[in-house]
Amino acid sequence: MLVEGLPPIPQSIELSLGVSLRVLRLMLGADYAPVNVHLPHEPLTGKDDYRQYFGCAPRFAQRTAGFTLRAADLARPLNDDQLANQAVVQYLNLITHRDSSIVVSVRTMVRQLLPTGMVTLELIAAQLNLHPRALQRRLSHEGLTFAAMVDEVRRDAATHYLRDTNITLSHLARELGYAEQSVLARSCRRWFGGGPAAYRKALRSRPSTPS
Repeated sequence: MLVEGLPPIPQSIELSLGVSLRVLRLMLGADYAPVNVHLPHEPLTGKDDYRQYFGCAPRFAQRTAGFTLRAADLARPLNDDQLANQAVVQYLNLITHRDSSIVVSVRTMVRQLLPTGMVTLELIAAQLNLHPRALQRRLSHEGLTFAAMVDEVRRDAATHYLRDTNITLSHLARELGYAEQSVLARSCRRWFGGGPAAYRKALRSRPSTPS
C-alpha cells in the first residue's frame, strides 16, 4: 500500500496491517509471521510492542505500509479451514448476483475486472462455473454478446468518471482496462461523438436535474 501524499493516519494504518496479518494467519496458520512489517511513521509506543504484536521486525518511516513475505510462503498450501471457506463463499455470493438472466452477475464482474485489463469470457465463465460456450448461450438468450456487455460497462464507467470525478484521462484509460490513452479517445468518439475532454466539458455544462 503506497502512502505517499496521504495525511498522517498512523492508527488507521496500524489497524489495517493488523487486520491483514490476521487474514494471513487465517490462511497460513495461527503462528505465521512475516519477515518484516513496514510502517510509514515513527513508533507510537515501544518498538518491542510492535515486534510482539506483528511477530516480526518492524521498519519505521518507510515509503510503503505492508509486509515483507518469504517467497516460499506464497507457495504454501492454504489451511483447510471450513470457517474461512464459508467466509469466502459468502463474500463471493454477496458481490455476485445470481439471477435467472445472469446479466447482472456478468456485468458486476466485468466492472471489477476492467482495471486489470484481464476481462475475458473464459475468466468470467470460470467464476460462474460455466463453460465459455454455455455463458455465450446464456447471454445470447438475453439478446446480448459478451463483447457488447464489456463495451457497455466501459461506456457507463467512462460517463461516471468524466461527469463526477476529476480523474486524469491517463488514469481513466487504465481504469477502463486500456493499455493506451489513444484507445480511450477512439472509444469516446465512438460512444459520445467526441473526445473524452470535450465530453467531460459537455457533461458539466448541462444543468443538473433536480432529484
